Amino acid sequence: QAVQVTSGKRTKMNFKCYCKTVAEGDTVIICRGLSQVQAVQVTSGKRTKMNFKCYCKTVAEGDTVIICRGLSQVQAVQVTSGGVIQVQGGAIKIDDLLGKQYGSKVYSSNGKAWVLIMHPTSEWWTQALPHRTQILYSTDISIITMQLELRVGSVVCECGTGSGSLSHAIIRTIAPTGHLYTCDFHEQRVKLSREEFRVHGLSDLVTIDCRDVCKDGFGVEGVAHAVFLDIPRPWDAIEAGKRSLRASGGRLCCFSPCIEQVQQTCLKLEQLGFCEIEVMECIHRPINVRQSVIKTANLGLKHKQTLSSNYTADEVITTASGHETVLTSAADEGRVDDDKMDTASVDMAMGKMMKQEVSENVISQGSVVQNATPDMTNTSSLSYAGSVTMTTAKPTGNVTGHTGYLTFATLPPYTS
Repeated sequence: QAVQVTSGKRTKMNFKCYCKTVAEGDTVIICRGLSQVQAVQVTSGKRTKMNFKCYCKTVAEGDTVIICRGLSQVQAVQVTSGGVIQVQGGAIKIDDLLGKQYGSKVYSSNGKAWVLIMHPTSEWWTQALPHRTQILYSTDISIITMQLELRVGSVVCECGTGSGSLSHAIIRTIAPTGHLYTCDFHEQRVKLSREEFRVHGLSDLVTIDCRDVCKDGFGVEGVAHAVFLDIPRPWDAIEAGKRSLRASGGRLCCFSPCIEQVQQTCLKLEQLGFCEIEVMECIHRPINVRQSVIKTANLGLKHKQTLSSNYTADEVITTASGHETVLTSAADEGRVDDDKMDTASVDMAMGKMMKQEVSENVISQGSVVQNATPDMTNTSSLSYAGSVTMTTAKPTGNVTGHTGYLTFATLPPYTS
């Protein structure tokens, strides 16, 4: 490039030459890895508008933020000056959110209530979105995105936009070079979803239409890497999904709440040449982990008087059933024979626990407890050596029930 040298002036940035610093009017690329890339025009005094594709540090006017008090109390809020958010225990002024960093805690005017300000993601949006239909949650979404083999640059066709829960997750996965073609037969839902995509800065990654896929198809053919169907009669739309998939093949998924729908879908998939057909059901099963105090029963431990030359009196205790238990570091030191290791590994935990609970003088003096086997049929006659605190894991009593079946299939490469 030929440049006229003028003091005090910087050559304007362009795609033909390199400039070391950023200046007013430049086009710069901001990124957080290959999956979050955005082009920005540098204008002084202006902040990059928050969207679901890139991260902003602070809250600004017009942002969509997630306020929460734990996973059970999540709400999406449009930041508008002068507004008020009503939460349990008080009211929070939206003006107090402006300029705050995402992740900050904001208190109500009376100081009794607080919320966390979270940057929106597809997972948070699933928790906070307005329900226009039943939605898919992260448990099913994670399996869908994995089994459909979605990645950056994938093209996906979705039938049944609904409330947009899965749509946001798909867009986040395939951005910035992929594209989502989604449709719904309900015109009002389509309008609301289109507006949400615009507000969230995702319009360039998604095309949404109001159409009946069973009759009219997806509107595109031979471009998709994957197809997702969430409609009452998915077998009627499988042929349209096959036409939208590339000639190199692809993956297809159907979500169905009833097993009869799954049966019809599998038959249709086989007829149309799909293979690797499998059905999954994902059930979320929480487990409570806590510290518990458990009483230890007196199992009639006695000290072994005669010991082999390999062990000392403090290393072996013989239980009433005659099994030898290694209690100290003999196993670690390599002085336990291989044929005795099985017994040691089985009884190690109980042996250590009981050795700590039995009186010190019983161990040191080598006394023998006679007739120590307890009567297990009469619990009132049981004696306890003490108690032990341990970490326990127990499934919750109420397990989330069935949501639906996920049917996956692969279309092999074909010649049209």
